Amino acid sequence: MDPDDEVRFVLQARGGFALVALADRVLIAKYGMGTGVVGGGRLGDYKYRDLTSSHFHTGSFGVIELRARDGSLPCVSSGYSIIEIGEWPHVLICAAEDIQTWQTYLAELEGLIRDAGGAVEESASSESADASTDSGGLTDQLERLASLHRDGLLTAEEYAAAKSRLLG
Repeated sequence: MDPDDEVRFVLQARGGFALVALADRVLIAKYGMGTGVVGGGRLGDYKYRDLTSSHFHTGSFGVIELRARDGSLPCVSSGYSIIEIGEWPHVLICAAEDIQTWQTYLAELEGLIRDAGGAVEESASSESADASTDSGGLTDQLERLASLHRDGLLTAEEYAAAKSRLLG
């Protein structure tokens, strides 16, 4: 991290895992036994523009997973052990209840990724005046927020705050 990096938020999980959202990228820091590195740690450093989305799963534990635009990051599935997942620098393992507590931050992270991705797509197709990519991203975000609210993962206050941030 550079001293002039703007920190948007930090999510600290038990077991030596943390997600740090900066203005232009996200860091996943891991230290201790769960990293697969004896006496050390791992740091995943990902530019928002290189990611397509973040996903989260809950079960006996929570998982926050970053997905790369180029498909280079493996996706979490039931075929992997928690040790293997812990070794991946793009995945944060946390308590299942942390996922619910962090919903507002996860929605903000998803917005940062989508905003950066929209900028990449717009610059790649600047000859085209088609604005559907931007509006589709906003629609997807609003639908995801509504789904999280319907599923009881966001309170009415959290949903309203996240929705007003998206709509500006």
